Amino acid sequence: MSQKIEFPNYMDEEHVKFLEASRKSLGEIYPVIMSGKEVIDGYHRLKAYKDWKVVNIGPKPELDKILLRLVLNHRRDVSAKETRELFNRAAELLSKEGYGPGQISKIISEKTGFSREYVLKHLQKKYKLPAPPKPPKAPKIPVEKKPPVEVKPPEVPKEKPPEIPKEVKVPVEKVPKEVGIEVMRIRLPRDIEERVTRYAKDSNMSIEDALVFLLDMALRTVGY
Repeated sequence: MSQKIEFPNYMDEEHVKFLEASRKSLGEIYPVIMSGKEVIDGYHRLKAYKDWKVVNIGPKPELDKILLRLVLNHRRDVSAKETRELFNRAAELLSKEGYGPGQISKIISEKTGFSREYVLKHLQKKYKLPAPPKPPKAPKIPVEKKPPVEVKPPEVPKEKPPEIPKEVKVPVEKVPKEVGIEVMRIRLPRDIEERVTRYAKDSNMSIEDALVFLLDMALRTVGY
């Protein structure tokens, strides 16, 4: 390119070296975009190689050149500062043409393909409609705190244990001797029966005689 190019101050020398190397191995993938004598996109490519291929789109209005630069910058990493400056420069030009805050973001979005939310994120407040006022908060209604209600479990009536009939005592003398120990076993606890059996064995007596003898001794002891 015979034209003398004035490079901006934000040139990234590391990126220039990257483009020099990629051009040698892969060729000139993206051309430099120019509008007349103005570089729209490709300063780093021209810095890497002064005769990089160029596509000239001819003279364009200032607004179109800014929007084109925004679109071309979107395919690579560009600083947020540079992006904000381009968006707000476009908004300034639209404002001078008579467009209001509500129209500026819509026009930029339609021309570039960026979402309106993305455009609004980069614009200054003066180029945006004021946010709608927040609805007033509903007044807090005081809630009366009631003491917790104690729920008592229902009382279950206690069941009376079944009455155990008392042992009927039968006088020994009324029990026929021939009935034997089988009848007495019905009325005697197990431990007493064992003691009677042991006494009968030790005394060389029959169980019936031992039982009659022990009952007789017991009755005499209590005065009967």
